[in-house]
Amino acid sequence: MNIFIPFAPVAKARARTVGISTGTPHTYTPKKTEEYEEELRWLFKSQCRSPFTKGIPLKVEITFFLPKPKRCKNQWPVTRPDLDNYVKAVFDAANGILWHDDSLCADKEKQM
Repeated sequence: MNIFIPFAPVAKARARTVGISTGTPHTYTPKKTEEYEEELRWLFKSQCRSPFTKGIPLKVEITFFLPKPKRCKNQWPVTRPDLDNYVKAVFDAANGILWHDDSLCADKEKQM
């Protein structure tokens, strides 16, 4: 199965916790990450009717196309966010749609 994501990738941001000083902490996912994962869920649901079978290991290949930073002199820029954070956003959005859980993805190939 091949799925093309027609919008720019967004790296998974860490959950934020507020209200610690008041004694009522609240944790939330940043809005940009939440919106990106929701867009991915809609796309994945339109491409896959049901998750792959439980217990069968999957090989997943992901290629991200990102614009080269303007001030980068290297062919392959080494910048943040990390590649793992881009993958994490895609895998979390796909849970329950493409596969039951991303632990089924036994072979993960990723590149930018």
